[in-house]
Amino acid sequence: MRLKVVERPFSKSFTLFAPAKNLKDYIVKNNKIKFEVRQETKTHLSLSVIGGSASFRVNEESDYSRKVGLKFVTKTDWNYFMGRQTVNHYFKLTKRQNMEILFDHIESLTRGLILRDSGIDELVDKDNFIIEVELPDDLLELSYLKVGDTQLCEIDM
Repeated sequence: MRLKVVERPFSKSFTLFAPAKNLKDYIVKNNKIKFEVRQETKTHLSLSVIGGSASFRVNEESDYSRKVGLKFVTKTDWNYFMGRQTVNHYFKLTKRQNMEILFDHIESLTRGLILRDSGIDELVDKDNFIIEVELPDDLLELSYLKVGDTQLCEIDM
């Protein structure tokens, strides 16, 4: 499994209310997934997973984050599309929780929530699986990885 920082597209589109099956099919077919990182505030980061025409927010804690005690900002928001309240756990960017820790958290979300919990972990080639990450310009300046850079994922879960 490798993590790669990719350029943010000038524009994007997705299908509103796309079924999760679209995301699963995209992951299995392309052996990759894309995360979009957005800044809710300067230090509170929101994550979305994108695959084909499907896009889902994944502001969740991961196995890794619980194991090492990462800090999140928890906010309850009203989701007008779903007609109910949702709880978001925004990643908190600090000196200790830097970009390297964010990348580890994204890897853990991919291994757990996306692959294992969705039941497609046996359908992908984990040795060649690619996690693409789109970062805003402010975060690219803080990142040790630049657009096009790739690193091997090696967190201990």
